[in-house]
Amino acid sequence: MFMGPLEIEKAWNDNAVDGVKRFLDRAERVQEFVSTDEKAETTIQLHKTIKGVSDDIEKLKFNTAVSKMMVFVNHIYEMKNITKGQLAIFLQLLAPFATKLTQEMRTKIGQDGSIHLSQWPQHDDSLIAEDTLSLPVQIGGKMR
Repeated sequence: MFMGPLEIEKAWNDNAVDGVKRFLDRAERVQEFVSTDEKAETTIQLHKTIKGVSDDIEKLKFNTAVSKMMVFVNHIYEMKNITKGQLAIFLQLLAPFATKLTQEMRTKIGQDGSIHLSQWPQHDDSLIAEDTLSLPVQIGGKMR
């Protein structure tokens, strides 16, 4: 699913499998950053990820859904902070792609039951609305 759109024929590449393994290893190590301190930046990034992954799965764009989750994992590594609740939501997004890993991680953070029977997370539009907009304008052939 990570190698590109489903409808495009792709040559098998072992390096792509290695890349997915590295991503899943990083995603599993996110547990090291679990904290009780909730950071607003992480909440905003999580809701952007929920929206992006949900939209991409609906359109069968699995490669871009995985990419959005990679961006979120990178964010967690930068912030070095994630709450158990935020991690639980991220695991729900990752579950269709890594079923066994996400179930094991969910159990480690103290959540019971199957991750696949849990309700799909919903994003909050008010959290993902951008405050500013950069709009490039060209006047007389020069970018302003």
